[in-house]
Amino acid sequence: MKTPVAITLQHLAPQILLTRLAGWLAQNRTIWLKNALIKYFLSRHPVDLSETKISDPLAYENFHSFFTRELKSDARTIDPRANVFCSPVDGIISQFGTINQQNLVQAKGHTYTLPALLGKYDKLCERFDGGQYSTIYLSPKHYHRVHMPIDGKLLACRYIPGRLFSVNQQTSEHVPELFCQNERAVLLFKTDMGMIAIIFVGAMLVGNIVTRFTGSLSINRTHNEPLFLEYPDTPKHRIHVKKGDDIGHFTMGSTVIILSEQQNAHWANLSTGQECQMGQALFEI
Repeated sequence: MKTPVAITLQHLAPQILLTRLAGWLAQNRTIWLKNALIKYFLSRHPVDLSETKISDPLAYENFHSFFTRELKSDARTIDPRANVFCSPVDGIISQFGTINQQNLVQAKGHTYTLPALLGKYDKLCERFDGGQYSTIYLSPKHYHRVHMPIDGKLLACRYIPGRLFSVNQQTSEHVPELFCQNERAVLLFKTDMGMIAIIFVGAMLVGNIVTRFTGSLSINRTHNEPLFLEYPDTPKHRIHVKKGDDIGHFTMGSTVIILSEQQNAHWANLSTGQECQMGQALFEI
């Protein structure tokens, strides 16, 4: 299959330099510049501002604040059932199903492995094998905060540096092991339904991966070093997170992957390419 020009250009582009420039523009508070960026963005992407806490797009202090805008408290309905895993984001369902012999589907004709995705954390890979996964792509128009899909306790955060390819459909169909090449943050939680992992996958022009527990992780790009943080599951140090809680965000569009060790799961009526909203049911145990 011939490689599209857009994919070749991504291989040649100075990915980190372009992403840092995008981050600088997004954080800039110069009124005319941030207003121009927001207006241009809205001319290309249909954003429903009626559901956001601040409905006036030019009232945001910079493009970053606009892009990571918060929703009104009643803008999403979160499935209340304790045994149901909800979508952590608004987005498009790229793939979902059962992890087969530590393999996950990236796109038609492309698979990748748990060891490559999780940074060769062998015990975790064995634990998630045979469990469930869902990959959700956040396009630029989507709400970009990430929420907890089920009640849980934070156990660890692993930051894995990497490339910054785009994560849109075309790229996922032409770049092997895309999600394993890109930088990513893996949040590991203990839940009543077993172990889960929520993976923030970075991408070109994503100026930041930010989690509620670690703050910004982009600083690690400078030294290209991995980061591993553990959070003891003790009464003194336990970090309990409720279903629907805000746990992080992206500065620009990207992808979230959810892993669950549960092998007995009933998926909701989903299909690849389908739009989903934060809080809607993905599967139940």
